[in-house]
Amino acid sequence: AVISLGAWALFLAHVCAYGVVSATTRCPVQSTSCPTNATCCKSAYSFSGYGCCLLSNAVCCEDQQSCCPTGYECAKISFGTACKKVTDGLATDEDLVFPCGQFQGQDCKSSSICKPGPEHNASSSLPNCIVLGDSISVGYTPHVIAMLNGSCFVQHSPWSSDGGACSTSYALSCMDIFARTAQLYPIKPNVYVFNFGLHDYNSDSEAFIDEYVAELTKIRDRLLQSGAKLLWATTTPVPYSSDINRVVEILNEKALSQVITPMHIPSVDLYQAVINRCGPSPFWNCPISLNRPGNPNVHYTSDGFQYLASIVSPAIKKLLSTS
Repeated sequence: AVISLGAWALFLAHVCAYGVVSATTRCPVQSTSCPTNATCCKSAYSFSGYGCCLLSNAVCCEDQQSCCPTGYECAKISFGTACKKVTDGLATDEDLVFPCGQFQGQDCKSSSICKPGPEHNASSSLPNCIVLGDSISVGYTPHVIAMLNGSCFVQHSPWSSDGGACSTSYALSCMDIFARTAQLYPIKPNVYVFNFGLHDYNSDSEAFIDEYVAELTKIRDRLLQSGAKLLWATTTPVPYSSDINRVVEILNEKALSQVITPMHIPSVDLYQAVINRCGPSPFWNCPISLNRPGNPNVHYTSDGFQYLASIVSPAIKKLLSTS
């Protein structure tokens, strides 16, 4: 995404201090807090109902996904929300772009609200495992918890439903929120399972693919700095479009060859696992998929999510058993 210098300056001024969160502001619900130099906003898919806008004294937008700086108002546009500067009581057009789109490569004309990190504090008696990813990982995480059966305290980050950690752009802007609990207590995971891709296929242009690789590399490095062992999960297929699915295949190949394998990070191939059960994309009536004619869907049935968890769980166990 092409980011205006003014937006970058405004964004970075409020984000640079997030390396250490020394003070917090409690949201209207006790389960969620935000840094004092951020703003608590209602968040559409947060399980607590709230999230953090990384701007001080921000204007929280009605879509509960966006926020704007002080002196701006939220305006609905054809795709999402834009921040319009208010001058003498009137909203004016201004090119204000933020590096935080819910979809990678998107010019986000409002700042995104970060969903909160994991719900619970880290376990002091068990290894801690964090699943960081999109709604597919949200779906299989409960099954991973059951399969690991107390051998690791597993939580998903963010603590949310639809979209999860969304795109690489969104996750990068929200990493300091995702890496702490919903009340901003630190977590030192033993294992991070991570994945990005389903919110990153909006274009097959080289520029967007290069952006995905660059942002994924920064996320990888941030996770490595935590001291946790990493496990990469490939992006699952887009079952209703062979053209879009081809972009997912490219992202999977680029992620593995340029980001994951060079650092000797183990991976699980969820993409191929689904193809093995459903056949190549497009597929419409696979028993483990919710994709049906007239109702395109990238998600899975309970059995489908359990199937994916049966691939992820042994890989986590293997990482926990190695020194």
